[in-house]
Amino acid sequence: SSADPIVRVASLAAANRGVVSISINDKLDKATTLMLFENYSQLAVMQGDRDVKGMISWESIARRSMQSPPPTTVQDCMIEARIVNATDALFDTLPQVEQYGYVLVRDKGKITGIVTATDFATELASMSQAFMSIGTIERLIRNRLHPCLVEADFTRLEPHSRALAEKDFARLTFGENVRLMERPEIWSRLKLAVDKAEFTNRLAVITEIRNDVMHFGPDPLSASEKRSLEQMESFLRHVFD
Repeated sequence: SSADPIVRVASLAAANRGVVSISINDKLDKATTLMLFENYSQLAVMQGDRDVKGMISWESIARRSMQSPPPTTVQDCMIEARIVNATDALFDTLPQVEQYGYVLVRDKGKITGIVTATDFATELASMSQAFMSIGTIERLIRNRLHPCLVEADFTRLEPHSRALAEKDFARLTFGENVRLMERPEIWSRLKLAVDKAEFTNRLAVITEIRNDVMHFGPDPLSASEKRSLEQMESFLRHVFD
């Protein structure tokens, strides 16, 4: 079957992790104790795993504590809960997360998790890390390779190359840069104290990862692929920068 083209709320681990909740008639001390232990800014107020009564947060507690008589139960400090569906597009929920700091996630009638601003930031960092690392790798290679290229090197490109058509090395694709760099006569111009075989073998792995990432492959990068990107970026920063 084809991959879902939409990034859903359910794709976040936090959306499927369950929630720590409290009952509407519980004492306020119980809520604050749970929030401190779990390091939560808010708690769901629920009856069972389907019936959401509301939320309680440090902010709602503070606001209610400024009134008389002082609050004693969860119900005294309860506010409206913000709920999204697990099948909603992830980025459609961003405005609510930005405004309220969280959303509860409902899947088939059950509350399955809570997504906070921190969860959102972690997911965005994970999604963008590969793009940023690949961009850094490409720029480092270009900055080292292009000053070493000469007019005659255009003849080493494929006939359909845009760089060849425009006589502009800035138009070289990542693959073209790699293939040019691997040519013995160009490699010697780089004057690198680097084992060429080891370097080019690792660069071939990066090329495969790049193609998958830039064409939005359906599977997330594996731990070994992430490590390959990190290692190549670190290597190039030391040797090429």
